Amino acid sequence: MHALLKPQASPTFTYCVFCGTDHRQDFSTISGDTSSTISTETAKRWLETCLSSHELCNPKPAALPKRLIDITPCRRRELPRVLETDAMAQDSDIRSSYVCLSHCWGKQPIIRTTKSSLNRHRDGIPWQELPKTFQDAINISLDFNIDYIWIDSLCIVQDDEIDWHEQAGQMASVYQNCLFTIVAIASSDGSGGCYRTPGQDYSQNLEFTRSSKSGEVCSVFARKRIQHPDNEVHSGLGLNIGAPLIDRAWAFQEHFLAPRLLQYTATEIMWECNEMLTCECGQVDPEQYQRKKPAYRATTSAENATILQTWRLIIRAFTMRYLTYHSDRLPALSGLAKRIQQSLFFDGSGNEGYYAGLWGCDMLTGLAWSALGDPIDWSRATPYRAPTWSWASVEGRMGWDFEINGEREPYARISQVSCDPAGADRTGAVTGGKLELSGLTIPVAVTDYDYLAPTLRHCIAYTGPSTDGLVSSRGEIFGLIESDYQWADPGDLYIAPGETLTCLRLGWRHTSPDDPEEFEGMFSALLLRPSGLATKVFQRVGIVTARWADDPLRIWFQDAKKVQITII
Repeated sequence: MHALLKPQASPTFTYCVFCGTDHRQDFSTISGDTSSTISTETAKRWLETCLSSHELCNPKPAALPKRLIDITPCRRRELPRVLETDAMAQDSDIRSSYVCLSHCWGKQPIIRTTKSSLNRHRDGIPWQELPKTFQDAINISLDFNIDYIWIDSLCIVQDDEIDWHEQAGQMASVYQNCLFTIVAIASSDGSGGCYRTPGQDYSQNLEFTRSSKSGEVCSVFARKRIQHPDNEVHSGLGLNIGAPLIDRAWAFQEHFLAPRLLQYTATEIMWECNEMLTCECGQVDPEQYQRKKPAYRATTSAENATILQTWRLIIRAFTMRYLTYHSDRLPALSGLAKRIQQSLFFDGSGNEGYYAGLWGCDMLTGLAWSALGDPIDWSRATPYRAPTWSWASVEGRMGWDFEINGEREPYARISQVSCDPAGADRTGAVTGGKLELSGLTIPVAVTDYDYLAPTLRHCIAYTGPSTDGLVSSRGEIFGLIESDYQWADPGDLYIAPGETLTCLRLGWRHTSPDDPEEFEGMFSALLLRPSGLATKVFQRVGIVTARWADDPLRIWFQDAKKVQITII
């Protein structure tokens, strides 16, 4: 058995304690050096177990990435080189023999392949020019007898916009088809390397013995408890002490897509695949940290509803992570979008598309997103990143409170939706987009601001002939207004008290799905502002959510007429 012990003398340390006659059954030995032969041999056993017995972890061979780093010359003490894979024989042995590196670029300059350096890198990359993380990753690959490694900064021509968009669109294939991904989870930039020597606090076991009344000797073993990084898709950021890579948005899809992860943490190595989660210390909690297995199954499920619910959880977790370049918000999710697209079932009704982070077959629920967390973090993305009806148009954490949890009857009807891709990748960056829909609309006015906390309190009042009423952003009256950004910020996006907005009734869901006559449900409506470009062309600025039974909007909309509008 095991327990946690917090000694009075060291309240900042937490220890794992095991009791038994043979501690080795539960209390695994940690090498104390993740570059050691012990750690490497442990990782090789994990890989062998996965290759020999895990059905979910062994997809069919597929095409190679456009470029790889050929590290076979390193065995002859020669230079690694960028290799164009068109020149390689496209056989299954080669296709299964490359690994990927997942790493933080950091704030320091990092070696990159550019138009001017591509030919030079094809001839060979000087070892001393490679950051320590790259050097360690190459050595790890050589330890596994791997000949090729994919590293983003070297395998994508960074100043070639066409190549960048093309290769960013291939991320799903690159990571899904690698043998495994080396994860430099503890390094904040390229100088940090993969390997760590955590010290004896973690690797040395303290042993105490005690005799029972029957004379049996019982041993007690203690070791400083390891804090494992949290990859779990449902919680987003979690217990990520010493794991800066987990906080990065690009790494999120890399880790999700890869069939196997070999993680080099601050204290030990960890293994994660679609069927197994383990580590050197043996104390990672699969119930707390299982991300890959349920999420993988959800994205390969035959049920669209399950897949789409998982997608919304993915967006919630993804938007909690950081991007160096905010324009990467959609490209950094492109690989995951392709995974979802492969799994969804389409009925041929014309709703097969993916539009700036939303799915055509889930558009009404998709439109019901709202900003989460501290309103001070909410802002409209500049320069342009996505149409205003997409969550990708806003900085900050995004999520859905209005989901399909039971029978739901929509009011709005989607007529047409389109996006203009920035490049060849149709699940990547966009330069424009529009949504045409019909629905009931009413004019409302912003009637109240609390200028001490303008994003926390907005009220709207119906300006038509029916019974008056208010909806407050603090939710204490009838419903909740959630602005997409801080309306009081100066500039073109400023919304002044008294300004008239358009409220479009989006849909609602029953609280009691078994009783279609039961109207104790949740109600949702979009808040729209004229774009100034043409009549009936709007931009989204917020969303209203309210209870149906006591919602004044139910009365406000009783005389409303259905109109066709466009949101951009």
